[in-house]
Amino acid sequence: MISDDGPLSTVHPGSPGDLTTFVGRADLLAEATELLLGPGRRLVTLVGTGGVGKTRLARELAARVVDTFAHGAVLVDLTDVRAADDRVDAAVIEAVGLLDNATSPARARLIEHLRDRSVLLVLDNCEQLVSLDGEGELPRLVSTLLATAPGVRILATSRVALGVSGERRVRIPPMWVSAGGDPDGAVTEALALLLDRADAYDVTIAQSDYPLANELCRMLDGLPLAIELAAGRLDVLTLDEIVDRCEDSMRLLVRSGRAEQRHHQTLHATLRWSFDLLLESDQRMWVMMSVFDGGFDLAAAEGVCAAHGVDSGEVLDLLTRLVHASLLTTQARRGRTYYRMLEVVRRFGHEIADPDELNRIRDSHAAYYGRLVDRAAREWYGPDESEWIDRLRRNLHNIRAAVDHLVGQGDWMAALSIACDVTRTRTHICVGQINEARRLLRAGLNAHPEEPSELEVTAVSMLAYLAMLQGSREEADPLLDRAERVATAIGAHASPALLFARGMRDWLVGQSNEEAAKALTTLTAAIDTLGDTEPSERMAMLIVLAIAASVDGTEPAARETAEAFWAEVAESGVDSVVSWALFAKSIVALRFGTLAQALDLVQRCLRLQYPSEDTWGPAWCLWLRAVIAARMADHVVSARLFGAAHARHRATDVSMSGLKPWWRLQVDAERNVRRALGEDYDVEVAVGAALPYDEAMVLALAVPTENGDGAGAGAHGLTQRQLQIARLVADGLTNKEIAAKLTLSTRTVENHVLRTIGRLGLDGKGKPGLAAWYAENIHAGSPAATPTGSLAPRSG
Repeated sequence: MISDDGPLSTVHPGSPGDLTTFVGRADLLAEATELLLGPGRRLVTLVGTGGVGKTRLARELAARVVDTFAHGAVLVDLTDVRAADDRVDAAVIEAVGLLDNATSPARARLIEHLRDRSVLLVLDNCEQLVSLDGEGELPRLVSTLLATAPGVRILATSRVALGVSGERRVRIPPMWVSAGGDPDGAVTEALALLLDRADAYDVTIAQSDYPLANELCRMLDGLPLAIELAAGRLDVLTLDEIVDRCEDSMRLLVRSGRAEQRHHQTLHATLRWSFDLLLESDQRMWVMMSVFDGGFDLAAAEGVCAAHGVDSGEVLDLLTRLVHASLLTTQARRGRTYYRMLEVVRRFGHEIADPDELNRIRDSHAAYYGRLVDRAAREWYGPDESEWIDRLRRNLHNIRAAVDHLVGQGDWMAALSIACDVTRTRTHICVGQINEARRLLRAGLNAHPEEPSELEVTAVSMLAYLAMLQGSREEADPLLDRAERVATAIGAHASPALLFARGMRDWLVGQSNEEAAKALTTLTAAIDTLGDTEPSERMAMLIVLAIAASVDGTEPAARETAEAFWAEVAESGVDSVVSWALFAKSIVALRFGTLAQALDLVQRCLRLQYPSEDTWGPAWCLWLRAVIAARMADHVVSARLFGAAHARHRATDVSMSGLKPWWRLQVDAERNVRRALGEDYDVEVAVGAALPYDEAMVLALAVPTENGDGAGAGAHGLTQRQLQIARLVADGLTNKEIAAKLTLSTRTVENHVLRTIGRLGLDGKGKPGLAAWYAENIHAGSPAATPTGSLAPRSG
């Protein structure tokens, strides 16, 4: 996420996205840099044909200028976003680190987030989102951002200009090639690229062969992608053989007078030539893999191939050959390799495929993802939960493509089943993409026939539930009414999804003990109706029941429900579920036990949730820790933690006012803290909201001060200021730089450093020892390292 406390750049020199050396383009880089950073010039579009290297040039340019922007540079890959989608704003929101959970307009949230930030947005592959007249959602979004966020500059790549006022265009030509056989064997840009990529295949082109290699580059029009594809064959063909084959392919071209059209023809011919060089099995694999939207793993490739007669034992070899031919790229994630096909290569696969065969492959693709999400919905509750969430997150593009294909084929039932199953996994909640879950459910429901069905009841009930999580009764109530009407029409009042949504609504809006009891009864009925047939779905409902009972149940009901839930999950090994059981028990202790118990339980919960990638849970744990601090009269800590929690809730787009049970607890706690701190309350809340996530967690895990008032002793007995300075020392800042950043005198910083070193027993080790201590104990420590709970590193 782009944050106020420092840059977070998603574009770095030599980052994982740049697996090859950047070659040439010095003049273009200089021109584009001058335009991009010049006064009053805030939109630069790199325009050129497919395969000319726009994306690679944009990444390199962004990496070189990223330090110019206080909040970094963010790459927004728009390849998989189509003009017919409503996902343009959502794609930018996801890239800048905002979560897409709110019911408010995405564009308004994006403007609010970027208004006061200095950031470079790199919008990659824009052409499909720009109409011939310069209209479209993307040009409108770009115009709006430039008008409302003065610190934002935009670097776009596209085959056509965006048509936005103030746009400066840099036309990207192919790489420079020698006009003919150069007797001196000069190394042109194009030849330098061929030499570099050949070296990646352990092939060395002798200097005596430079004229022939230059001729190959000339035949390929200096197009970087075409050169990369040719280099990918140098391990199986000699340079002479490649030139001969390329010459045969190019001879068939009808050369257009327009350079852009000629380059397009060259690239198309190169792709055809590359295709023809492949074995028939590899050609078929190219077509089959072209149906994937975004990345895919080996299991997905095997699933699609199996439906078309390819043995699973052959798939890895086939993928490997496409990688070696530069037709697929790879990236490792959590021990799993993901493959991706460049869009221009993917389009060619669609073009050469028989339309009926391509449609059958799409059917297989949708069937595989249907099986995947069905299995995930049934199995996520188990030791592999985090792997399931990560795997589904990486495949959301493909899941969406599967739903869209099935809707297009008129198979509403399969489309809606996928949407419901992926919602059951809670993936979209965990990763902050609730609106995407709603889009999938609505896509399936829009294709639903007029005849009501039980699947319709389930899907509409899920939509209502998601709206309630977003704190929007205005959207939830009509949806729940619709689900009730459909259920009445088909006699499906016992639908677990409907009962669950109904119980959620009654709990969240109830104002009395009787209404709370009714809600708990309905939630229990939903779980009982589901039975043991769907353990994962049952567990998701049990989490809500335990929390609802802990917040609003009578003492017997709250204790019994929380303890029963704990007894069931304590030894499960599923950290997220165990953390919610601790959360529920902490609330019970807050209401009916001791504050010491409540504090211990919520801190245990925090230690489990901190290392996870869950965007939802940590915000609620910080909030509960703030409420407990208020009850303990630890007013400064409470105010700061409320600030930290509010910041995280804003990031997750949660409307607290729409969640009445939580709101009641918060109002009481905030009232007491505000009364104690007076005007300082708002200051301390602002301090907490500005805390980096790590420091907010350190504060939440701190031992309360004895007098119950103050900034709190942090981990290892350090004050928050000492921890803050230790972090900056670990970041490599000098005392003078730390003083400037914190608006302190250099002497004050020196004193803090010396006292911190002394308190930690690091005398004689100086600032390097302090930096090493911070890295080991705070940034990458174990929760069990000290009684106050040092922090484990976040995964991913």
